Amino acid sequence: MLIGIISDVHNNLRHLHKAIKIFNKKKIELLLHCGDWASPFTLQMYEFLNCPIKGVTGNADPDIQKFLYQLQNKFQNLELELSERFLDLTIEGKRIAVFHGNDKNLIEVIKESQLFDVFCVGHDHHSKIEKVGKTLVVNPGSLVGVFLPKAMWAPLTVATYDTELDKAEIVEIK
Repeated sequence: MLIGIISDVHNNLRHLHKAIKIFNKKKIELLLHCGDWASPFTLQMYEFLNCPIKGVTGNADPDIQKFLYQLQNKFQNLELELSERFLDLTIEGKRIAVFHGNDKNLIEVIKESQLFDVFCVGHDHHSKIEKVGKTLVVNPGSLVGVFLPKAMWAPLTVATYDTELDKAEIVEIK
């Protein structure tokens, strides 16, 4: 199964639209969202995605109840499972954690626990894939970028994870 991973959209509908086009072209079967959607109105763009979404809220998101209200009243066709802070799911035999990432101590505990095959985490806007013991840690980056030293901007990125190959890839949004 090919899974899309996204984080830190921060209301950027233009870049989100591009990311969704990429995910649809790659035919992902599930999108994991690591939080910082920002406002519930962004849910309108996810209606163009051809798969279900499972995600968490981040530190820049309002109360989860606002998202749930929008899902019940405006976006009933959107297949979204939203958790407030943390998701623990098993997909095709892979145990996957999804966390926004705004607690560095908790990130380290999750990585060192070795309970998960894949750990999806965002928050810092820097895309990165690393292996920590048996755990593949995937930070998809962000759709708003971040300013880096030497007057450069980090690229806008998302990620994919292939459960069969146990391999993740960073995908740049252009």
